[in-house]
Amino acid sequence: MTSEEDLQKIKDRITQWLTEEGYSISEQEEDNPGDINKFVLRIGKNGSTLFHVVKPKSSKDRIVVGRGLTLEDIDQIAYSRLYDDIKRKFVHELMSGLILMKVITAFDPPHPEQSIKTIRVMKAIYPDGLSKDRLFEIVNEVLLAYAFIMLKFGEFNISSRPFDPNLYI
Repeated sequence: MTSEEDLQKIKDRITQWLTEEGYSISEQEEDNPGDINKFVLRIGKNGSTLFHVVKPKSSKDRIVVGRGLTLEDIDQIAYSRLYDDIKRKFVHELMSGLILMKVITAFDPPHPEQSIKTIRVMKAIYPDGLSKDRLFEIVNEVLLAYAFIMLKFGEFNISSRPFDPNLYI
């Protein structure tokens, strides 16, 4: 099991690498005994949170890089108004692309054919494979998956927010 001291070293190394690359970092405090994470780092650029780096309590040594998308009310209404066959096509194309990108995907609620409030994409890394190169490979894969989601929402005229690919450079 990863000790608290080892965990702090891992977090410090990740923080250093992200800072070197121009990202801003803030730590979300996890004070409650019921919290599911040992730490949560919010990583941003230009005032926007781009992704999170999380150490779940449920795993001995896994670190998760993830990005979430919460649909605005107007987008949820637009999605609910789609015909069922269009929703199925959208979900099929979205899931097919995300599977090929090899990211873990979670929907809330869990059946996106009915409605979508939140989508999260994630990838895991383990300390024995942790290098700056591997961390940024995973960061880029997560951000590309998020970009893919945004482009699919745009293709199906669901998203009301503009997608700026320059934000991720």
